[in-house]
Amino acid sequence: MNFWEKISNMGLDLTLNQSQQRKIILTNRLVYFSFVTILTFVPLLYVLKIDAPIFPTLFMLFISLLSFYLAKKKKHQLALLLLVIVQIIYVITLNAMPQLVAPIYLGVILHLFLIPAMLVGIVLLKKIKHSLLFTGFIIAVYLLIEVIKFRSQISSTSISTPFFILYIFDVIIIFFSIYYYISQFKSIDNGYIIDIIKQQKKIKKQHLELSKTHDKIKQSIDYALKIQSALLPHTDTITTIIDNHFLLYLPKDIVAGDFYWVEEDEDYKYLAIADCTGHGVPGALVSIVCINALNRAIHEFELSNTGAILDQTRAIIIEELNDSKNHIADGMDISLLKIPKDNNTTNLMIEFSGANNSIYIVRDNQLIEFNGCKQPIGSHINMQPFKTQKIPAYKNDTVYLFTDGYPDQFGGVKGKKFKKKPFKELLLSISNLPPREQSVQLKNTLNSWKSNIEQVDDITILGFKLS
Repeated sequence: MNFWEKISNMGLDLTLNQSQQRKIILTNRLVYFSFVTILTFVPLLYVLKIDAPIFPTLFMLFISLLSFYLAKKKKHQLALLLLVIVQIIYVITLNAMPQLVAPIYLGVILHLFLIPAMLVGIVLLKKIKHSLLFTGFIIAVYLLIEVIKFRSQISSTSISTPFFILYIFDVIIIFFSIYYYISQFKSIDNGYIIDIIKQQKKIKKQHLELSKTHDKIKQSIDYALKIQSALLPHTDTITTIIDNHFLLYLPKDIVAGDFYWVEEDEDYKYLAIADCTGHGVPGALVSIVCINALNRAIHEFELSNTGAILDQTRAIIIEELNDSKNHIADGMDISLLKIPKDNNTTNLMIEFSGANNSIYIVRDNQLIEFNGCKQPIGSHINMQPFKTQKIPAYKNDTVYLFTDGYPDQFGGVKGKKFKKKPFKELLLSISNLPPREQSVQLKNTLNSWKSNIEQVDDITILGFKLS
């Protein structure tokens, strides 16, 4: 870092924003210029053998040095204010006692501070109105100096050669100062323009890299969707097992933690709706493990009792998700139904087992709730065998299996959850409609409820009518 950079960056805090850094750099340069100008001016007085009052000279030198010191100590605003305050004090003093200093000397020494002070308003004040008022104040100070000079009644013919040289020095300082400060503004702005261009190029490069990464992640998630879709039952398969049904399946993301599952053997049909830990890709990965565990419980272990199926499913999931080094408490909540294929009798005996999930049966315009066990499929502090509930069911009963995504969705005027009671009332009100219309009603109600609020979880509802 060269000398000029060291001066410009005195007390610079890189954690500040660019606008604040710009003010500090400009302040350092203003103070430094005032300091150097005074150091140049004082020796000039003695070279020209002008009998200048020692007190004002030393006072100005001290103030410029103090401003320089304050800027170095990160007190930049105080350094600028000091340049202005000393103007006020000095002009008032000399106006009261003009005999303290020769008029031209007075003009020169004050101009050394007037020029940087004119830019204090630009640097220090945020509002244009205040900046203009401050500039007006500086002009008033300048005019006051000229009034003092005029009152002294010194004509150009009485000006000696040393004072004339000093006056020329004053004019040079004024014009050079104007050029200097304009060039500093331009220099700083150009520096920031270059930095902005560099940042834009950097951002553009990062954007391209992020776009490539995003495309790769999107391709991976799309492929994960294909895998998950292949594991979920096809619509035709569900229709074959349960004819008069609807399925509302609304993942929060591209892939979901919710899944639906149907199987059958010679005597029974098995239906399940499950909500795995998480959603998106993590939830989808857990769902693959859970689907595999259900399939193994039915086919490999040849279980048919719903409670036993869930017990075995839990054992498989715990085994697959845990090893000697890692302990993963993921799993699922589930509603599992077993329905006899022989439905020639007037009523059926269906089996239900649940893990933190319920089922609803609508019969004769009444909604009946059957609750599962209050434990998940997965590692749990107090694991108990899952209970099997035998439920009498009748023709034209409407059965609903669901996850908690719908009642937990935020929305409405107050942005609160939909909740279970309104969910039950909604299902009861649409239970007599054809399955397709029920699905439409549920979706329309959900969209109206959540409005612009983001969907918070996967939503799955399976409804069917026993026939």
